[in-house]
Formats: sequence, C-alpha cells, structure tokens
Amino acid sequence: MPAIITHYFYGTDMYFTAANSLQSNTEEERKAYLLGCQGPDVFESLELDPRLKDYHDLAEKLHEEKIEECLAAFKDSLAYLSDHERPTGRAYVAGYISHFELDSRLGPFVASWTKGICEAGIEGLDHRDAKVVKAEVERDLDEMVLYTKSGKTVETFHPAHECLEATDRILGIVNRMYRYMLLKVYNVVAPRDIYSGAINAHRTLMRLMRAPHLTSPKSQLASAVEVNILHRRHSLYRAMAHRARKESSSAFENAQHKVWVNPYTGAEDTASFWDLFYGTEGELQTDLKCFLAPTFDAKAASSITHGMDFDGKPEGSAFPETLAGIH
Repeated sequence: MPAIITHYFYGTDMYFTAANSLQSNTEEERKAYLLGCQGPDVFESLELDPRLKDYHDLAEKLHEEKIEECLAAFKDSLAYLSDHERPTGRAYVAGYISHFELDSRLGPFVASWTKGICEAGIEGLDHRDAKVVKAEVERDLDEMVLYTKSGKTVETFHPAHECLEATDRILGIVNRMYRYMLLKVYNVVAPRDIYSGAINAHRTLMRLMRAPHLTSPKSQLASAVEVNILHRRHSLYRAMAHRARKESSSAFENAQHKVWVNPYTGAEDTASFWDLFYGTEGELQTDLKCFLAPTFDAKAASSITHGMDFDGKPEGSAFPETLAGIH
C-alpha cells in the first residue's frame, strides 16, 4: 500500500540484492526491475485511457485474486520470450515480487493508521473517507522517503519520468508477458498494449497530480470541482498531490515504536515505517531464489505470498468496513 515514490526508492535500494540473485546486471534489466517495483498499481489509472477503461477492474484482481497463479504464469511466460528478451522479463518479475514484499508488509501499517484516523471521532471524518485518509498517509510517507533518500522534493523530482521510465523494447516484452498471464489466470483476452497503455495512463495521472504547492490554481480548481461539483466530502486530489515538503520525517512513520494493531489479523506490532521498509531484504533474497528455481509453480509461490494479498490481508478473509475498497 505504499505510493509510487516509496516503491521507486525501495527498488533502488534493493536492486543490487535482486541483481545478485538474477546474476545479471544490465541497464535494461535495471529499468525493467524498477518498473516491476510499481507492481499492478499502474492498472489503477486505466480509466484515463478510453480504449482500455473496460479493463479497469484488473487493478483489483491483480491486487487481491490468484496472486500465486499470477506469479507462476509470469514465470511460464518467460519461455515464450527470446533468449535476448528473457533476462529483461525476468528482471521485471523480480521487481513485481519486490513490490509485493513491500506492499504486504507496509499494507497493514498504513491500514492501521487509516482505520485509527477514521474512528478517532474527528468531526466530518469517518469510514466513508477511508480512501482519502489512506491517500494522505501514503502521500506524507512518500514525501518523507523522497527527501530522505535524495534531498529533493517534487519541485525537481518528477514521478511520471523518474519512477516510470521504460524503453519501447521493455514495454513490448512486458506487454506480452501480461497478455499471457491475464489469459491463463483470469481468462481475460487483453489488447496487445495492455501494459504500455496502463503505464502511459499512469504517467498522465502523475502529471495531473503534480502540484507541489496546494495554493496553485490547478490544485485549487481540482479540489473545488471534487467538493462543489462532484459533491465529494473531501478532495482526493488534494490528499494525493505531493507537496514540496523538505522534511525527513512523517507524522505517520511511528519513529517512537508505539504499539499499533494489524486490522486484518488483530496482531499487535511496534515496527516503524523504516523497520518495515528495510526488514524485507532477506525475505526478498529467499523469494527470488524460489522464483528462479526450475520447479517454481503456484504452489511454490505460496512461500512468497504466505497466503496474503498485496494489502497484507489474508486472501479470502473478511476485513473492516473502514478499509473496504481501498488499495
């Protein structure tokens, strides 16, 4: 459940771990890996492409359903690539697995904040606002990660360019992998450009969301349209748009290691954001070793997912109303 910038810097931190497992380290593979680190999140923007909006439900499917089967199908799809393409495809899936690792570990952490804020008795705020609250939490953590890792803010860092960089060759390879996987796992016949279309739509969203100063005309107009014309309780645009915040801390990082409750399991934890961010490196090495094994299949993939979906929720389980319908 982290946002785009956090996944990007997690990928840059973990790339050498991945490259060591893949035993390969070309510039194309690095780009493919970092693209994979955005996972299925890019499909959440498909509604921005009139040609592909009928596939908008893929984002939810990929986040919540048949995740082990998806990983196994991705592995199978590599057999249909040429010898020169296969390392790039493999690097993309390594990034996709990295996305899962961070999502499933930080998902309950973000969900705990979301649930707590929605139930805190704040006037005008309740579980109906969970999507906006979650966006605020993720945005604040994203800003912290960006400044901590680079000393930059979104005034000079452009997520659409930095986090979604890819050549046409990489996109072509990944398009074919997704078409194979979606047909095999979900029986969905997808267009030839299903993934590159999602990437382009996500780039568009990131450009629209780039408003470093919330007093800018674009930000003010977007917020006014949401609240006054669409009659939304709060502006999702305002909650998602990264601010030019020069701070290496966040109100939501739990630096004091206070107890928080996983809303999906009821388990208590004291981990901070950074504990969870860095605590996956060993697990990622194990996951990639599992994925690269010749015998890898959906059953073996369960040792990667541990029965969780991307949100860190046990697959098929009930979950709090506060968290319904958010990723």
